[in-house]
Amino acid sequence: MTSKNKLHLNSQKSNYIIFRKPGSTCRMLPPLILDNKPIIIVQSVKFLGLSIDQFLQWDVHINSVNRKIAPLTGILHRLQHVLSDAAKRAIYFGLIHSNLTCMNIVWGTATKSRLWPLEVFQKRCLKILFRYPASTPSKILFNKLSALSLSQQYILSSAVTMYQLTKGLKRSNVNFHIRSNISGHSTRNPHLLHLPKCKSSKYGTGGVSHGIIIFFNLIPTFLHDVNNTSLFKKKIKSYFFYRSIDVMLH
Repeated sequence: MTSKNKLHLNSQKSNYIIFRKPGSTCRMLPPLILDNKPIIIVQSVKFLGLSIDQFLQWDVHINSVNRKIAPLTGILHRLQHVLSDAAKRAIYFGLIHSNLTCMNIVWGTATKSRLWPLEVFQKRCLKILFRYPASTPSKILFNKLSALSLSQQYILSSAVTMYQLTKGLKRSNVNFHIRSNISGHSTRNPHLLHLPKCKSSKYGTGGVSHGIIIFFNLIPTFLHDVNNTSLFKKKIKSYFFYRSIDVMLH
């Protein structure tokens, strides 16, 4: 029991995880003991609904999301003939979109090859629900619902989070700086955020804090000065529909 907040730790429900690079070996550690009982080491752990694996590749969480929404295809097949478009839209956002966007700012940093099955399933569900042929371009599907694809939604979540951080609406242990404040002299885009240099493409440029700076800097500067989060989200989403957001991913 911790003396400060009087929280009790259950040794039977406690475990620990060692984060490491894929292919690397983990040296043997002495056993961790709590209340005279050993704490078990695990390869993945679920925290606040997010499945975190030891390699931070997010395979476990992506597979968990896939298992949640995969059984819905049969339901969608049976409902496509009897529901209105408004009801279908509510079903999509309530059952599918909610699972694809929950904490996706974290696991959305996974590689495209790992996220691809979820993107395919998202498009397939829309085609089933609204009775579109399999060859229908995905852009038509998302425009019909005013919705974003999985990769586009990750960019939106990143931009909104960065907006809230720069406006002081959220707290973070990572410091963000304007380019003009870092260089001390005139730069081409002094109003943009400074992007720190990273040595690792997996844990540096592929990290959350690196990605949200990149996507926030790609947004037109007039959107940075919007007064509130709801309006910012609405305007940036409209901007995405007028411009191919997939260009921003490269």
